[in-house]
Amino acid sequence: MCDRTSTHPVPYAAIGLDPTGREAIDWGVYGVPETFVIDRDGHILFKQVGPIDDKALSTGIGPALDKALAAGG
Repeated sequence: MCDRTSTHPVPYAAIGLDPTGREAIDWGVYGVPETFVIDRDGHILFKQVGPIDDKALSTGIGPALDKALAAGG
């Protein structure tokens, strides 16, 4: 795996690795793309299966992010 972070900075606070695939099974991941909003305690606040569109942002991801931020996450 090449290190591209010097020319393409990673915009995420954290990136999880799952080399065995066990975490994916535990979280119920079954296809791509999937987007999760996770609070600072590791609880899944929202799971979006499929691409992110305006509806997903306004009815799912946005409110979940608001909830996480309001809780200090």
